[in-house]
Amino acid sequence: MAVKMHDERLQPVGLWQRLLLRPELGSVAGLVVVFAFFAIVAGGSGFLSWAGTRNYLEVAAQLGILASAVALLMIAGEFDLSVGSMIGVAAIGLALLAHPSYGNLPLSLALLITLGFALCIGYLNGYLVLRTGLPSFIVTLAMMFILAGANIGFTKLITKLTIVSGLNDKIAQDPVAKLFTGELLGLPAAVWWWLGVTAALSFLLLRTPFGNWIFGAGGDANAARNVGGTGAAGQDYPLHAHRRGGHPAGGHPGDGAGLGQRATGPGQGARGHRCGGHRGLSAHRRLRLGGGGRDWGPDSGHCAAGHHLHQHRPGLVQGDGGGHDSGRGGPEQLPAPALLTGAEVSMTPLIELRKVSKYFGPVVALKDIDLKVYAGEVHCLLGDNGAGKSTLIKALSGVHPPSEGQILMEGEPVVFRSPRDALERGIATVYQDLAMLPLMSISRNFFLGREPKRKFGPFNLYDGHFAAKVAREEMRKIGIDIRDPDQPVGTLSGGERQSVAIARAVYFGAKVLILDEPTSALGVKESAVVLKYIVQAKLRGLGVIFITHNVHHAWAVGDTFTVLNRGRSYGTFKKAEVSREQLLQMMAGGEELEALSVELELIAKKDPSAAAQVEQRVAEDLHKPN
Repeated sequence: MAVKMHDERLQPVGLWQRLLLRPELGSVAGLVVVFAFFAIVAGGSGFLSWAGTRNYLEVAAQLGILASAVALLMIAGEFDLSVGSMIGVAAIGLALLAHPSYGNLPLSLALLITLGFALCIGYLNGYLVLRTGLPSFIVTLAMMFILAGANIGFTKLITKLTIVSGLNDKIAQDPVAKLFTGELLGLPAAVWWWLGVTAALSFLLLRTPFGNWIFGAGGDANAARNVGGTGAAGQDYPLHAHRRGGHPAGGHPGDGAGLGQRATGPGQGARGHRCGGHRGLSAHRRLRLGGGGRDWGPDSGHCAAGHHLHQHRPGLVQGDGGGHDSGRGGPEQLPAPALLTGAEVSMTPLIELRKVSKYFGPVVALKDIDLKVYAGEVHCLLGDNGAGKSTLIKALSGVHPPSEGQILMEGEPVVFRSPRDALERGIATVYQDLAMLPLMSISRNFFLGREPKRKFGPFNLYDGHFAAKVAREEMRKIGIDIRDPDQPVGTLSGGERQSVAIARAVYFGAKVLILDEPTSALGVKESAVVLKYIVQAKLRGLGVIFITHNVHHAWAVGDTFTVLNRGRSYGTFKKAEVSREQLLQMMAGGEELEALSVELELIAKKDPSAAAQVEQRVAEDLHKPN
C-alpha cells in the first residue's frame, strides 16, 4: 500500500474550509438566496408545499436541460443563439410529423426524426464556424433568424395557421410519451431527465479525456493547439480541424496512430511517446529496463502492458519515471540512458532548415534561414526582440508552416501542418507564452492532449490521480516542488509556469527540444536549474534549440550559435569561432552599432555640427516605417 507523502507547506484543512474553497459554492449560495426569497414572499401561497415544489421543479427542469447543454458549449468557448428558435422548430416539427392529419407517424419515429434534424442543425453551425472562421455568436445569430422565419412560413404553408393542435389524445395513448410526461416517486419525468442530463454532462466534462479537451479549447484554443492537443484518433482539437489538411507530417500517409492506439502499419508504433517502431531509440541510446533484464533497442516496436499512455520511455534525468502501472499504482522507474560521447553523435542533423522563409501578407518575418541541429548539441538561436526567433520556432513546431524552403528530419523532408505533426516526429516545444491554460489545474495542463486513461467497463476515463502524481514527480525532477498539482496554473508564478511547461516536454520525450526564452521569466536560481537541465538533455543525445536574447545564458551552455536580425540570419558559428562580445554586437546590429559608436564618439568630443547631424538622423530613423 502506497504511503501518501506529506508536504510541509500544506496545512491540514478541515471539511468546512474545503467546502468554502470549492468553486461550486457561488452557485449553491445563489440557489439558497433565491429559495429563501421566494419562501418569504410566496411561502404562504403554496411555494413550500409539495405541489408547489413539483410545479417549480418542472419549470426549472425544462430550462435546466437546455442550460446544461449551453453551459457545456460555453465552457468550450462557444455560444449558440439559435437554441431558442430550434426549440420552436423542434416542437412544431414533432407535432406535424405525429399529427393524424399530417405525418401521422408513430410518436417514437417522429421524435427520432426531430432529434436527428436538431443534431444536423447543430453540426451545420459548428461546420460553418470552423470553415468560415466567424465567431459562433455571428453564425448562430444568423441561424436563429433563419429558423424562426422558416418555422413560421412552413407551418403556415401546411396548416394555414402558426400553431398545431389536436395531439393530446395521441400523446395520451402512446407509451413513449410516458417517458417524458409521466412521474416517478412523485416528481415529473422532466425533473429526472434534467438530473440525468446534468449528471451525464458533468461526468463527460470532469471524468473523460474529451472533457479535458473541452476545458482546453475554452481556456485558450491556440495554447491547446500549440501543445499538440488531440481529438479522436490523435487528430488536432476539433476547433482547429479546418486548419489542417493532407497527411500527417513526414510523408507517411496512413501511419501515426493516436496516443493510446495501436498502429496499423508494419513497424509503426504510436508516435508521440516512447513506444513504437517509428520512434525506436537509436543504437547509442539503448536501455536496459529494470528488473527483467530485457534490452529495448532500435527494434522496439510495441509497448509493454500497462498504462494506455506509455509504459516505458527513456528519461532525461536520473530516476525519470516511466508510464503508469495500475496494478502497482505508480510509474515504473527507469535508469537514465548512457551519456553520449563525441564519437557517438550522428553526422546527420536531427533537424535541418534550408532557405526557410515565412511571410504574413506583405510582412517578411523570415527570409532564407539555414539551420542544422545535431544530436547531443545545444544550438542557441540569438536575436533581439523582433528578430524572428519565435516565428522560426513556430515554423519548426508546425504552428506556422513555412511559406518557402524545406525542413528535414534526419535527412528526410517533412511538412508539419500542425503542432501534432511535429510532436509525432519528436519535436517538443516550450513556447515563450508557455501554452498554458490559467484556469486549468497543473495536472490537467501537464497531460493536455495526452490524457492518461483508466478503464471503467467499456469507457476510458481520465485518470486524475495518476496525472496529479506524475505532474508533481516530474516537477520535482527539474527542481520545482509544487504545493498542489490540482491548483490552477493561474495561481503559479511566472517561473513556476515555465517549469510546468519544461517538465511536460521532458516527460513526453523528444529527439529535438525547443526552448523559447525559457529563462526570461525566471529568477536566478530557477534559471540555473533550467540551464543545468539543458546540459543534461544535451548529454543524453537530444538536440536542443535554445532561443534567447540573453547572451550570457547562451554562452554558458551553447555549442553552436545562429544570430537573427530582422528575420535574416547573420550566420552560424561554433563556440570556438566567435566571442561573446561578437555575438552581442551582431545581435545589436553589427555595422549599424559600429557606425553609431563612431558618431557617439564625435558627440563626446563636443563637435556641434556632428551632434546635430546625429540628432537629425536619429529623428528621421524614428519616423521611418519598420
